[in-house]
Amino acid sequence: MPTVRKITVTPVFGLPEPFTDKDDFGSKDLPFEIWPSVFLSDVREQMKGMDLTLWAREYLSKHDVEKIQGWRYALVHHYTEEQYLHGDAELQSRDLLHKIFIGLRIVRASRTPWQYLHARIEQNGSLDASGFSRAEMPLTVLHCDLWAPIRRNDAGLLKTIVPALLVAYDTNCEPITRAMRVLEMGYISPFADVKQLLWVTGLEALFTSAKYSGAAVLIYRLRQFLGSKTRVYEPADFHVGVTVPSLTLKNVLPDIYTVRNRLAHGEWIPSSFLNRPGYSGGAKSYADILVEATGIVLRRALIKIFKESLLETFTDKDRLDRYFSHVTS
Repeated sequence: MPTVRKITVTPVFGLPEPFTDKDDFGSKDLPFEIWPSVFLSDVREQMKGMDLTLWAREYLSKHDVEKIQGWRYALVHHYTEEQYLHGDAELQSRDLLHKIFIGLRIVRASRTPWQYLHARIEQNGSLDASGFSRAEMPLTVLHCDLWAPIRRNDAGLLKTIVPALLVAYDTNCEPITRAMRVLEMGYISPFADVKQLLWVTGLEALFTSAKYSGAAVLIYRLRQFLGSKTRVYEPADFHVGVTVPSLTLKNVLPDIYTVRNRLAHGEWIPSSFLNRPGYSGGAKSYADILVEATGIVLRRALIKIFKESLLETFTDKDRLDRYFSHVTS
């Protein structure tokens, strides 16, 4: 049976705007290969010309059609499948792209939710849609993630971590995949307290064990792993004019756990955290900063695990405990 060329597409936030960002990463640098047959691409022309008339009759509103046809930057997986079939190849393509999309969330969080479109590539290069899912609305994200263009270093970092990330999924590295699940669930939830609780749970899944657990263990191991002097915020990640506080992991980790314990036991966040100001153009209070910091720390921990090929260490709790018994400051 003859085969046809197909793609799976999921939109992403976008690239830096010319003249407003020092990073010159743009459409001229695309497609950028992330993984074999998976690219960060500019799909504007293909999406704009796609005929969704048949889908619009029953499944899509005019607004839905305009949104899909307006997708510009996307992760795209190219594959082949036997003509007239919509089976394993399509499911495998969607699964692969979703995993890499989660990798992008780890590298550069944004308000763009997971959604996808399957399409056949016609001989003239146009797309014939064969299936899709659409997100109803953007994610409710934190102030630090509102402006999140994918820069050159982000694309390169995603390409670097994808091999280990896929191994983590394929070999069922449960502490790591659990941390990735709760990271994504935190971005989906509109509630700051839920985000905080989920993301601390993700850190605990990575850094604690049945034998060694609790605030003191998690704080010690995170400081050893990422460095006490590591800054929470990188000024380059924010719009010009936004001044972020020079907080380090040494500053925030004890306070993150204080908030976690208060929330987990049905109590209120300390008023001193709520009344302490955040930063101009961003988090309104120090309590909001702590939520942002928790997500940032979880993402950075996952990135380091993938970059340094530490899957076995963080999957085997006995090995994890031995690893931190040998780590020195």
